[in-house]
Amino acid sequence: MATRFETADREIAGRIPPQAQDVEMAVLGAMMRDAGAVGVACGILEATDFYVPTHRRIYTAIQVLYAKSEPIDLATVAAELEKTGDLEKCGGRAALVDIADSVFTAANVQAHARLVHDKAILRMVINAAQGATEQCYNAPGDIGELLEQVESRIFAITDKRSGARSDSVGATSMMLSVLENMDVYRTHGV
Repeated sequence: MATRFETADREIAGRIPPQAQDVEMAVLGAMMRDAGAVGVACGILEATDFYVPTHRRIYTAIQVLYAKSEPIDLATVAAELEKTGDLEKCGGRAALVDIADSVFTAANVQAHARLVHDKAILRMVINAAQGATEQCYNAPGDIGELLEQVESRIFAITDKRSGARSDSVGATSMMLSVLENMDVYRTHGV
């Protein structure tokens, strides 16, 4: 997707990580078009959920305005970005117009925000798995300690996910099952 603003070109293991740049734009556009969409999106997302650095900056500007109970629209978001020196990094006012024009309605902001959040969770899982793989190859001294570190990373991701999603019961059950199996392996030295 070619845009006038910076894009994220980070790769994980030589592949483009899970992301949905067009959906990120739809969320931001909805937030600039409809005040009700701001609270919905802020209840689901954090700035770090956005893959594109520009989108993170715009979202942060919207959060700042929202926290101060100020109106949120193209003009106020542009002014906030200008105040922080980020407007040009985001492609200027023209890029904000493009983002606002990328969505016709804010009706789907909740579904879009969840999708953006889910892509962020997938990136976190990939990073945690890569970290665990690296630790395994570096011949850990204490397998129990390694398993506890991996478990801790996975729980942090599960907590992040369940904080934004009300349907996390299935994921929590699955993770508890995985952790029970890890305990069995640790206990039996497998």
